[in-house]
Amino acid sequence: MPIYEYRCARCGGVTAIIEKRGGWKFWRRRCDACGSMRVRRIYSVFSTAKRQSMGEMIDEMRRLGPVNFVPAPPPHAPPPGGCPYAEGGGAGAAAGDGKG
Repeated sequence: MPIYEYRCARCGGVTAIIEKRGGWKFWRRRCDACGSMRVRRIYSVFSTAKRQSMGEMIDEMRRLGPVNFVPAPPPHAPPPGGCPYAEGGGAGAAAGDGKG
């Protein structure tokens, strides 16, 4: 069953109601906020799902504009002063081993 949304003429509140198609003829709706029966159906926002492969999705995105899925890798360089975890190397090892 579809979900219909109604806007209240008195308070402006929006009420969502699940009802059968064409069921609006058989009963009156009320605003959830103020209880008024002066409601009018409004257009709702909706979305759809589309099944496609990863390649089809990438092709579609490329048609829309430039695509950069993977950023450039960062440069691989040791930190300044050498690696503090390396055995026998780096600035921290020479200062902290007591063999000065």
